[in-house]
Amino acid sequence: MIIIMGKLATPNLIEKKLYELLGIQIFRKLVLKLENLIHYKDKKRNINYHLRGRGINSVQSFTGYLLYNAVCHGLSIIFITIYISIMWIYKDRCAALDIYLYGMLLVNLYCLMLQRYTYIKIRAFEEKRINTKNCIIAEKIKLLFQRIENRSYNELQREYSLIERIRESINNGTDCVIWNCDAYVLRNISKCAGDIFKTKIHYEIRDREKDSPKNIIDRIPKCPVVTRKIEKRVASLQNLFHLRKHSNILFEFSIITETKDCEDAYNELIQDFSRDSVEFIFDVLFGAYNEALLSLREI
Repeated sequence: MIIIMGKLATPNLIEKKLYELLGIQIFRKLVLKLENLIHYKDKKRNINYHLRGRGINSVQSFTGYLLYNAVCHGLSIIFITIYISIMWIYKDRCAALDIYLYGMLLVNLYCLMLQRYTYIKIRAFEEKRINTKNCIIAEKIKLLFQRIENRSYNELQREYSLIERIRESINNGTDCVIWNCDAYVLRNISKCAGDIFKTKIHYEIRDREKDSPKNIIDRIPKCPVVTRKIEKRVASLQNLFHLRKHSNILFEFSIITETKDCEDAYNELIQDFSRDSVEFIFDVLFGAYNEALLSLREI
């Protein structure tokens, strides 16, 4: 049994400490300084080296960029190794070129290690966030259940059907239309549960774009109008490696409101339109209503 820093050493922890001994943290600082120099004028950053937010979904989707970076550096290592091997075979060597190639080989190796090091840290961070989220969800389900357990079966079933439909679209990344007749149902749900979600317990806040007054139909969250080439490449790579659908960088869902009244009813329940927040709210609603209906069926 190996203990590191008071913790039981797991394979990931041992690997992480090994990278740190090899100076990966110093290398990371140098990479960030180089990035600041490259983007000195435009104040921009490489999208594939920085998290978009601290939300669970942002963290999960960022693993796609790590995969993309690892593949790029891995291919560079392969090409450099092949080129060096050819030079050795034909004995066509130059001291300056040798130094450059071996230097680039070392840099790419460290870049590859950096992706793995970051991935280990991100997975540990993600696990903590998910555990915290699950504990909060369990507490909120218990609180909401106490409020709705004495309501009639028909009322609960009608609201549950809408909750289930919206939650399914969120999980599958599809469009869900909230019709005008659903506005009343949404407001009933808000009366019971609205204040439960007003406390800031979500992990990511994204500014919501304003709609034109002429546009009645609204999409929440907004589907990106422009998709960067790198995002398309990362998404394709994630599909190629059959990674989780939810962690795909382009995974989105849309809640489409038929009228302004529907939108207002939806806004009463949802104040934060980030994916983390919407998922959280409908997970709580689904859990509480499912439990309430189950207890009524058993009577």
